[in-house]
Amino acid sequence: STQTNISVQQITTSQTSYTLEVGRSILLNASVSPANASNKKLFYVCDNPSVATVDSNGKIQSIKEGTVNITIK
Repeated sequence: STQTNISVQQITTSQTSYTLEVGRSILLNASVSPANASNKKLFYVCDNPSVATVDSNGKIQSIKEGTVNITIK
C-alpha cells in the first residue's frame, strides 16, 4: 500500500479581527481543512512583537497599544 500525504487546503479562525486591552491575552481558535490533512501542526507569527506576542499554541499576549498582524502557517 502507498501512503498519501493530504495537504492542508485552508486555515480558518472563528474571527479575523480582535481588540485586546493592554496586558490581556486571547487564544486563537484556528482549524485546518480538510479535517484529514496529514500534518495539522500550525505555526503562528506576529509581525510586531513589541506590541503583542503569539506562542506556539496561538495565544496572543498584548504588550502595548498598537496593531499587529498574526500569520498562521
